[in-house]
Amino acid sequence: MVYIEWPAPEPVVPARLSPEGEKQAKAHALYIEALRVELRQGFATALPLYLAITKLDPHFVQAHLKTALYFLQRNQIEQALSYLKLGLQSNPDSADLKAATAYAYRLLKRNDEALALAREVLATTPDQVTAYRVLFEIYSEQGKFGEAMKTVEQTVKQNTGKASFWINLARLYQELLNEEQRQNPLQATNKEHAKDVAARLLPLYEKALACKGEPSTELLQLLSDCHATLGNNDKAIEFARQAHENSPLNIEVQLRLANLLFNVGQRDEALKFYEQAYELRPDYGDGWLGNTLSKLYSGSNQTQKAIDVLERMISRAPTRIELYNDLAGLYERLDRFDKAEQNYQQVLALDPSVLPAYLQLAYVQLRSKNYTQADSTLRAAQRRFPTSGRICLLQAISSREQKKYDDSLNSFSQVKILATGSDSPLLNENFYLELSMTQELAGKKDQIEPTLREGLRKFPDNPNMLNALAYHWSEENRNLDEALKMSKKSLESEPANGAFLDTLGWIYYKLNQPKEALPLLQQASTLTKEDPVVLGHLADTYAKLGQIANATELWQKVVKLDPENKDAKSKLDAALAEAKNGKPRPPTKK
Repeated sequence: MVYIEWPAPEPVVPARLSPEGEKQAKAHALYIEALRVELRQGFATALPLYLAITKLDPHFVQAHLKTALYFLQRNQIEQALSYLKLGLQSNPDSADLKAATAYAYRLLKRNDEALALAREVLATTPDQVTAYRVLFEIYSEQGKFGEAMKTVEQTVKQNTGKASFWINLARLYQELLNEEQRQNPLQATNKEHAKDVAARLLPLYEKALACKGEPSTELLQLLSDCHATLGNNDKAIEFARQAHENSPLNIEVQLRLANLLFNVGQRDEALKFYEQAYELRPDYGDGWLGNTLSKLYSGSNQTQKAIDVLERMISRAPTRIELYNDLAGLYERLDRFDKAEQNYQQVLALDPSVLPAYLQLAYVQLRSKNYTQADSTLRAAQRRFPTSGRICLLQAISSREQKKYDDSLNSFSQVKILATGSDSPLLNENFYLELSMTQELAGKKDQIEPTLREGLRKFPDNPNMLNALAYHWSEENRNLDEALKMSKKSLESEPANGAFLDTLGWIYYKLNQPKEALPLLQQASTLTKEDPVVLGHLADTYAKLGQIANATELWQKVVKLDPENKDAKSKLDAALAEAKNGKPRPPTKK
């Protein structure tokens, strides 16, 4: 891109004109017409008008610059240079024509002439940006970044120029610094480089801020960005707020302020600005803003608002698959499985080759206990993806929920076979826990220990598997000393886990140490919110300690919570009968 700084328009001529003034007036009128033609019909159509202006008024610098620019943009540098020299004959003191000429020399690789002319310009007109560009580009090409830095440092000491000059100079300086980093990438990390650039640009922006007049929104944003990069968050937000006061309807300004507030933890206020921006431009960033707002609502537990945003986005872009997928996830959070199912089905209607959508749809159907539909979804998925272990895993879960334990175990075996490549992470800690649970439900208790030991060989410190094997042994009433060690190890990582505390308490019970078991099981009962299994363990412990009244009360709770619990019902009936007969019940033995 060719860059030339344009001088301010020349003063309007007096009402009563001399012959020379009349020429100038005609030249100005023709210049306005040339600009109009360029805008509507293109630069080539306007060129004859610009040439006519230079002949009518050779002192009309803007026309000379426009003519030269036409040829510069077409890489006809020699022609551009000839017109610039022609302009300089009539305007030998024009800094703008000299700077443009220096730029043409630069493009022709006549660097000595370019440097000499650029320096001459800056000696008399230190706020001529094109001259700085010539210097910076040549210094950069020659690797003389230090020379360029000196030039900037000397300029900063001056109190010259308008705010726009300092902003444009900062842009050139940033280009130079980025080029230096590109040529020497090992000097600093990207983050270090960004901070260094911000620290060097900040004095230039502060010079612009000190200029007369109200600071522009652009300048305030640049100051905010610099301070944000340097970690001066308060200053960054202060300038961002001023920019927003300048341009309250500018969506870019609103979003920058919102991002700053969000990053420092002021999320409620940040959310207001995101909302304002969304109302101004709901389609901003091809849906980026709507997605961002939805995620913010979701993260602050305003799920319904997040849903409203996504549904509004879908009404504007009904073929965007990711919107339906996100919407389904939000409905899942609200346990509105019918809505979640509809949206996952819509994903598959738009693209039936999306495996995760099948899996998510089947998972929702399982959660809503719609097993027939879940099995149908998984069969459809398997027809498309016959080697997917993830499909088999969900089939295993579905069969187990339907108490088809042999089918479930067969599916688990199939997972082991298919869990290769991208599916290899399926054989994780949860796989072994799910499989051992299914083996227990299927009555295959002899398979539980080998499964958990296999899992622990891969994940030796997994607290859930340690706890599962320890509990299995306690139920089998064997390996209790090893079970005790495993149980304690699992609690080291999760000391407030109610299930782990229950296991340890139950092991102590089996070791005939009810006093040690009691506080652990009491704590477990509280943490598991009176899980009937834990209550049963606690009741048995009370009974072993001879506290029959406490035990009876807990057995009653267990039977109420789990009417199918025959063991608890039998113990309760025995306790009530003995109480009725006035005979003390001996401590429970197990």
